[in-house]
Amino acid sequence: MTTEDEATYSYAEKAGAWDIGLDPSDSTTVSALNEAADHATGAFVDAFAEIGTLEYAEGTLTEIADDGRILSVRSEIPLVEQDGRFRPAPDAQPAVLTERAVLSSAILTYTVTVRQTDAENNSKTLTGGLFFYYDSGLSGLVGQPAASDGAFARVDVEVDPWLDTPIHGGKFLDNRTIAALNRPRLENALRRWETATGKPIDHQTSVPYPALVDRYGFRAGGEPDPP
Repeated sequence: MTTEDEATYSYAEKAGAWDIGLDPSDSTTVSALNEAADHATGAFVDAFAEIGTLEYAEGTLTEIADDGRILSVRSEIPLVEQDGRFRPAPDAQPAVLTERAVLSSAILTYTVTVRQTDAENNSKTLTGGLFFYYDSGLSGLVGQPAASDGAFARVDVEVDPWLDTPIHGGKFLDNRTIAALNRPRLENALRRWETATGKPIDHQTSVPYPALVDRYGFRAGGEPDPP
């Protein structure tokens, strides 16, 4: 059941994902690897600033020894944002706050604002509607060399906010209608993400709606692929 002030949904799953393959760092120093992580997360934060706001962030910290081998790996560390860069939260375990710690992966969860009908100003703010993943490609095994086997960044969106809609006026709107309503903002953000990253989106996928997903979001059914 849905009222004017609330929207409820029966399920949630990933509606679409967009990947950018990142160049591996030329150096395995802590500073170079953290700089690469800062660039990847900062590019996303800048590009999607108009889409939503940060809800929660966590990451994996990898400690690297003088000889370039992995000393320790700690996952699910809460992160806080500092000018687009993400660092361990002040209350994180003291053991992870070392000068040799690298942010080797990160997951950012965003609250998003999406349009749900074509009526003016009919938008909803929904939690958990957008996710960003960064992976440096570093091994997760202690003792292994700190070499990347392929870094990447990914943007995921949930089905519910972007494609499904609650009942409005006693009827459902078609998923393609919702896709068309929300495409402009999502497309602009994805294009900005490419520009900020300096790399093109090289893969996109949608399990539930493969016919609607393309390089820059979801399109109404039957529309041609964008250039």
